[in-house]
Amino acid sequence: MFEYIVEAAEISEKLEFLEIMICFSVYSFIRLADYLIVNTMHVLAVNSVSTLLNYLTEQLQNTPPLSEIQEYNKVIYSSSSLASYCIYFVSLI
Repeated sequence: MFEYIVEAAEISEKLEFLEIMICFSVYSFIRLADYLIVNTMHVLAVNSVSTLLNYLTEQLQNTPPLSEIQEYNKVIYSSSSLASYCIYFVSLI
């Protein structure tokens, strides 16, 4: 009878060890999945910011000089009709 108790205790210890190993494996998998998700989000954020910077840099190169922008303001505030405003911008194209 004592042999069965010892055998049951050994089995119980083995099952407990197996349960701990399974929990550790699940924990490791969750950490790996979390790392992959965070890394992917970081890469997406860096790529988006880089794309936005490239777009804004391109737009900055296409910006007209300050004197031309000031001319737009003069025309807009001096002209009273929408037609003259439209004609001015069509002539620039």
